[in-house]
Amino acid sequence: MESISQADIKWEEVSDGKLGILQSVVNSMNSGMIKFLKFKPGAIYPMHYHRDRFEWVYVVEGTIETDIEGGKKQMKKGDFHSFPVMVKHSLVAGKSGATVIVCALLYRGDAKLPETGII
Repeated sequence: MESISQADIKWEEVSDGKLGILQSVVNSMNSGMIKFLKFKPGAIYPMHYHRDRFEWVYVVEGTIETDIEGGKKQMKKGDFHSFPVMVKHSLVAGKSGATVIVCALLYRGDAKLPETGII
């Protein structure tokens, strides 16, 4: 995968523009995806969960409030948060909007992986 500059990102609307969120999918594969999401001020990515994927969110700019099964947490530029499989969560942009990187990877409970170390 090559380097990506924010200036080169090509944005498309999520949900026909109804959510006030733009996205740019950087990498999509069978085992997961990496994408940028750009939230307009106050935009809401609704409550949802993933049956088969872990999800990580990193705040590039702005602020985001996460709601994780009723527990709210404020995130600012440089913050990182993970959402386990089957855990309900949503994202709400702050007053100035936000840009985040989202990484979702397939969870395979049957996978035999080393605990740590170089392979």
